[in-house]
Amino acid sequence: MASQASRQAQDLRQDQDQNLEHMPKQIPEQMQTHGQGQARGKAEEPRDPVRSLDQAIVFLKAVDDTSRFVGLALLKSILDNHASLLGNTEVIKRCWAAIPAKFIDRLLRAPKNKERSEEESVSMVELAVAVLHAFIVLFPTDVSDDGKSLGRIEGLIDILAWSPPHTRTQILEIFLTVASTPTGSTAVLCAKRWAHLVDIVPRTSEEVQHTHLAMDVIKFAIVNTPSQTPQMPNVQQIVNETLSSLISSCKENQCRLLFQMLHDIFSRLPLSVISPSPLWLNPLAILIRQHCLNRPIESTVLLAASLLHIFPTEFPNLLFNGSLMPIVTQDSKPGSYAFMKLLIAEIQDAIPIVRVGINSQNSSKLDVVAACYDIISAFIGFLIHFIGEEYPPLGVNRDINHPPQFPFTPSLLLQLRLDISDVMSLTIENFRTHLENILYDNDRLVIAPSLSQTTSSTTIQQNTVALSQIRALALWLREDDNEALRKKAASIAKILLDLYGAGIDQMLQFRSPILIAWEGIINVPEGVEAFLAADGWRVLSTDLQAILASSSDSEDKGASFARGIDIVRVLLNVVESDVVGPSKVEWMSVVELATTSYAFPSSSAAVGQPASPINRADLFIATAQLAVELIARAPRNVRRRSMSAARKLFQQVNNVLSQAGQDDGDDNVRVWEISRDVRDGAKEVVMALRELGVGCEEETV
Repeated sequence: MASQASRQAQDLRQDQDQNLEHMPKQIPEQMQTHGQGQARGKAEEPRDPVRSLDQAIVFLKAVDDTSRFVGLALLKSILDNHASLLGNTEVIKRCWAAIPAKFIDRLLRAPKNKERSEEESVSMVELAVAVLHAFIVLFPTDVSDDGKSLGRIEGLIDILAWSPPHTRTQILEIFLTVASTPTGSTAVLCAKRWAHLVDIVPRTSEEVQHTHLAMDVIKFAIVNTPSQTPQMPNVQQIVNETLSSLISSCKENQCRLLFQMLHDIFSRLPLSVISPSPLWLNPLAILIRQHCLNRPIESTVLLAASLLHIFPTEFPNLLFNGSLMPIVTQDSKPGSYAFMKLLIAEIQDAIPIVRVGINSQNSSKLDVVAACYDIISAFIGFLIHFIGEEYPPLGVNRDINHPPQFPFTPSLLLQLRLDISDVMSLTIENFRTHLENILYDNDRLVIAPSLSQTTSSTTIQQNTVALSQIRALALWLREDDNEALRKKAASIAKILLDLYGAGIDQMLQFRSPILIAWEGIINVPEGVEAFLAADGWRVLSTDLQAILASSSDSEDKGASFARGIDIVRVLLNVVESDVVGPSKVEWMSVVELATTSYAFPSSSAAVGQPASPINRADLFIATAQLAVELIARAPRNVRRRSMSAARKLFQQVNNVLSQAGQDDGDDNVRVWEISRDVRDGAKEVVMALRELGVGCEEETV
């Protein structure tokens, strides 16, 4: 039955196509004669455009294709010559409704045969495309999203490859307009012949305009398609196949445009649509490595930074690893070394622009600066992995025959270390001059509009640059044992802490990297002194108290709990510093705070429940360790006043051990499944408290 229906549909289509063959060969000449007559009429006596439209609609409603063709040509001529009609929505809708969709389809596939020359066939296609272009592109709000427009997508894709340049431009503009809406983009992306549209990109390598248009169509079709649609199971596959095709077929002169398009896609596409380990990632990394030294570098840098954000585990190895298609410069240095030198030079040149701020001339430049800092951050992480032998996991994009290989000689690594330190020194100076102007007014902390107005695009971009700077600076301060740089960073202690404690939503993302920075700064005495002088203990302990006060155990609290552990790590390093001396009285509130942070669910909870309580357990034990250290270093009279809280803390930590089971091989019934680190930390707290004389009468744990 299905095959019979298919044959009937095919026969019907052939019959409809045959109608075109009965149209006289002179129709193009008739169109020309009509246009000339109309031009003479305009000179002699103005025509009534509404009356002419009515006549065109009558032709369009006729049963024969000859009349319809004349009506279509007349309609286009009227719209071209009477601009006043373009603002009449009702007239436009009436004309659009009168155009027979199936007739347009037959024109789009008008064949060349013995009855019709190639020129006549092309003229029919051009007329159909021109009319569709006129209505869809000029009146997108009214017609671009309806069934008649969307139903023509397949036919337009079919003729795209062989169409004349002007017609191809119109077709791509039609697709671009349709893809600007969620419904239209879904229809374009999920079209049966979507691959044909993608394949047109490498064919337009010599036609820059068509390359731009084709890539824009692909971009908007991908990013505007809703992630939650009935076609969602196929969207990820379509995106993967599209990107693989574009990357593998990219011509040399199209790389910059491709990189820009991919950056735009990745910066807007939901992560749910991107495969976690796509097969195109490795070829794209190779393409980036091959062009990373070509100027201009903007599109390459922006794309590389986007990929590092999306694939933080896999992509650094693909970008920096010396065993994966190493690129050597003319002076026999690895390409990744030259790339880093190029990024460093880019930042050094742009620091004055960052100090000035954002305006229409340097807005795009700041995006590149932020991306340069992000790539340097990833590079530092890459070095840490290698030095610590923490190689990225083996995945689909890692060649088992090419294990990670350190790409630099000791001398090159030393030179890069000096260069990065110089850049970070400039970054500290930039923070001191630029952020002081934003944060302060006559030494009084104020949050300037550029940082507090969440609706400002300038705000977002300024924060992006500053956040990228502080991420890279923080990581380098922590990982590089550079005493001079850490001392210099201590000079911006007040700026860092005021930025940390600003308390507005946009500033929250600065807190974790600022904590990482402090881990490095407090390794020098000047850093600890600057931290205390800028009231750092109060700022961080206040945030720790806010984190512990939350009663929520939802998964989205994991980041807050992790930040709480970072806070404890900084405060603990301050307490243990040689320049501090005994614990201060105002610090001892942390001991009481530790006892209030104990908030585990009831014993009815089963092992294997959601992991958020484990994060809370981590933070509780970390805070308990800080409390014990404060008690141990406190003067005798201060310690005596804390003993009640210490005994309570001892009971709580014991409770954690008893609920979780003290040892892996014990016979206790576990209520909690906690990590080995938490269990070991809890045991250390119990032992330390016992050494202080707490819990000696208790049963041995």
